[in-house]
Amino acid sequence: MRQLTTLTSALLDPLMAADPVGPRITYYDDATGERIELSTVTLANWAAKTGNLLRDELDAGPGSRVAVLLPPHWQTAAVLFGIWWIGAEVVLTPVADIALCTVDRLPDADDAVGAGEVAVLSLDPFGSPPPTCPSASPITRRRYVCTATRSRPSASRDPHWTAGQWARSLQPPKPRLPHRVSPATTA
Repeated sequence: MRQLTTLTSALLDPLMAADPVGPRITYYDDATGERIELSTVTLANWAAKTGNLLRDELDAGPGSRVAVLLPPHWQTAAVLFGIWWIGAEVVLTPVADIALCTVDRLPDADDAVGAGEVAVLSLDPFGSPPPTCPSASPITRRRYVCTATRSRPSASRDPHWTAGQWARSLQPPKPRLPHRVSPATTA
């Protein structure tokens, strides 16, 4: 049986195999002086957090259309990888199921999703939520998910996993059959 490969695993698996801790993205922000380097492992971790946010909080999955209304930023790259990881589609048109945006792009996000979901990201590298995010749209009464794509390492994850292994770890657990007690053991 052939395993489905996502764009994220197609891009990250070879990098993870070659050098998981070498720098892959270096981001500079001249306005703030911010400089950050992301290794493949760190990029995969942030992508996994984005995938979990989309899947667990926003009910996204394969075929979901996600509008990305974020500025040029290192977290935007991780967001794209997270979207592709769960099999969702990044859209540039104003027709989407979900929008990921910053607070200043909320009106654009509302227009893009109609009755869909909007997640407002802070782009804070330490995981703080947006400081001024409304909980709902005053016009549409849509609930906003205000969050950061926070990355916290998990002790159960091996940093040498391939991106495909990380993606499989995002899958929900298989249902367990109830434990059956044999009549012979209950006497």
